[in-house]
Amino acid sequence: MGGFWASWVFSGLLFGAGVIWGAIPKGMDFFKLKDIHDFAETIAAIATVVAVGLAYAGYNAWKTELVVTSDHDLARRASVVLMRYKFGAVRGFELARQLAVRIRHEIGKEGAPPDVIDEIRSEMLALEGLSSEIGTLAIECKVVWGNEIWEDFTKAFVLADRSIECIDLYIRWSSKELSAPMKDKLAEKALDTMDDLAQWVGEGRIGIENYLQGMTDPIFAELKKRLVR
Repeated sequence: MGGFWASWVFSGLLFGAGVIWGAIPKGMDFFKLKDIHDFAETIAAIATVVAVGLAYAGYNAWKTELVVTSDHDLARRASVVLMRYKFGAVRGFELARQLAVRIRHEIGKEGAPPDVIDEIRSEMLALEGLSSEIGTLAIECKVVWGNEIWEDFTKAFVLADRSIECIDLYIRWSSKELSAPMKDKLAEKALDTMDDLAQWVGEGRIGIENYLQGMTDPIFAELKKRLVR
């Protein structure tokens, strides 16, 4: 694009130089010292204008290249993290669904073993870290590319957010320090959340993967456009 504009600028300046040259009377007096000096000043002025025009075209080309490079880098980083997020969200939902089954059958209501709770909490924190990472990149994408891609990201966040909520509810529900009425409230909320989410996701791992694929395909499509520029 920069080379295209540079060609037009250069052609226009050559045309202008031709007009100036044609307007100069070229009798024998033209070659006197004073006239030659004026002509040299004219040529110098034209050269300056040419240099400025080429510099401007070069600046535009550099700026365009910088924007494309920045877009490419952001799209690459977002694609990598989004792929990791997909795997993490599927794993998190499967864990949340297993814990919902435990709550439904009151497994661990009187207190789950500490090592089990630590492992569950570790899984939850890992998913929270992924959600935070992709969330930060989503905000960056929104600032650079607009609200449309941000709306696609928010749809993809639902699975992980609800899964984290269910996992956290199980951890609190399995605590020995809570009263029975409080446990019942937490159980009801966890099961309602999971049942609501299951209606959208479906059954089995294939259902989860297909759901998340549908949520992330529009994002990957937009990122791919940025990567191939």
